Amino acid sequence: MSANLPDINDEIARIREKNPGLSENKIEILEVRKKFSDCILWKMIEDFYKQAGPKAWEAIPYYATSNPSIAETYASCIIAYLLDIAPSLGKHTPVYIVELGAGQSLFCYYLLKELVEKRESFECLRGIQVRYVATDFADNNVESWERCKELQPFLTSGLLDFAVFDPEKDSMLQLKRSGESLVPGSSNCHIIATANYFFDTIRQDFFHVDNGVLREGRVTFYREASNPGVAPRFDEVRKIDSYIDVNPDYYNNPNFNAILDSYLKDVDQASILFPVGALKCIEKLEAISGGNFALLVSDKGFCNKNNLLGLREVSFEPMHECTSFMVNFDALARYFELRGGYAFIPSESNALNTGMYISPQNPARKFEHTRYFANSTLMKKVSVHALANMPILARRANLDDANAELKFRVCMSVMQLSNYDPMTFAACGAILSEIYSELRPDQKRQLKFALFCVEANFHPRVPGIEFAANWARALYSAMGMYDACLSNARQALDRNEDNGHALYYMGTCLEYKGQRKAALDCFKKAGTLAEPTTQ
Repeated sequence: MSANLPDINDEIARIREKNPGLSENKIEILEVRKKFSDCILWKMIEDFYKQAGPKAWEAIPYYATSNPSIAETYASCIIAYLLDIAPSLGKHTPVYIVELGAGQSLFCYYLLKELVEKRESFECLRGIQVRYVATDFADNNVESWERCKELQPFLTSGLLDFAVFDPEKDSMLQLKRSGESLVPGSSNCHIIATANYFFDTIRQDFFHVDNGVLREGRVTFYREASNPGVAPRFDEVRKIDSYIDVNPDYYNNPNFNAILDSYLKDVDQASILFPVGALKCIEKLEAISGGNFALLVSDKGFCNKNNLLGLREVSFEPMHECTSFMVNFDALARYFELRGGYAFIPSESNALNTGMYISPQNPARKFEHTRYFANSTLMKKVSVHALANMPILARRANLDDANAELKFRVCMSVMQLSNYDPMTFAACGAILSEIYSELRPDQKRQLKFALFCVEANFHPRVPGIEFAANWARALYSAMGMYDACLSNARQALDRNEDNGHALYYMGTCLEYKGQRKAALDCFKKAGTLAEPTTQ
């Protein structure tokens, strides 16, 4: 331990003052007064994701930033950016869409699907060399993508490649399939990076601004000494903070210091999470692209300085599996804008925020298409957060006394707003099944189209995917669309051969088609399983 004995004794006294019932011999000091970006939490987070691999997402939420709604928004932003750079883009200048922390690869699938569809509408974009590079710092995550059947069409076409990229250690991208190396100073390219639930788990510093004085937060971590010699769990770790005065030229980086200086000038008292890990990652990607760089971010965090006002401790909510921190979207905006770039973020913070940033480029570009779309969507939060609210609205809307017409309109509206998200559809399934017999022919056609759109977004990684699939089968059967119902059932059985609901509807479809023996086999097997349900 780097701290000396008086430091430890002083910290134990402070801990006991904060926790009077904790005796001195029950306190295990893990580290003393570390700068926040050097504390043990970041290594614990990295170890968790590397060891868990794809299984990490059985415990860690991800769908809020890996859904069709946000994918559609990102795709529109990327298309707008491509339209802006296309006139000056050389024939041999590639554009790389680099997903940071692609994890379970669900967002990769949704975004690629949207990009392929939208790009076809613009003849001027068809000749541009675009490649999507999904990255992660965990090798086992990257290896799992090779086996993902949903990604195979994009791999076959050459549109998709992979790379292991650790933003703390790596300064280049080595593409696994093509063998291409993207290295600072030798790459003539554009990079559009995406970072969803990524910057909240890489290193940050913490500062107080107090009437013109900059103070750095230092953290002491401890736990009750119940398992000496055993690596600490997140839910065991506790902390206390201390602060030391530091020079405003804190970093060996003038761009980072300019951000700190801007806060010293803008606020009297504030508590600032400083995204040093995110900024270093951005600088590396800017270096690879020669400054031709754009960034899309969706995460929890702060969007303006008012969210930072007041002197507070570092917010830390330990969980058993892992932890994460708020992202300072405002600091990211200052990094880009202070250098002459662009930042498009919501004016007020939400539970989930989405922002787009563009580096200053040479030659200078006006980015008219990008600014138009970003100003009309991202900064006004028109549709980016639809998914977070749509299932809730669909479940809680007071529709008990509404007629079939109103119920149908509400369901269709929330599904369209969510870009036909399966979770949102699942929330509407009971209502649609209830009113189906009252729908007009034109409404049934609308529902048929909506079902096809929802099914196009089915993916094994969607939470509760089987609830959505169950309701789709029920509606297909009610509409007499037995081929669609049968296809749905077969896909569900590919995911789980003991899906009683899928077996029941497969039997129903086969019986309708006259295949009675096969139908009877399905009914028999379904009878041995759990009672079929759509809820």
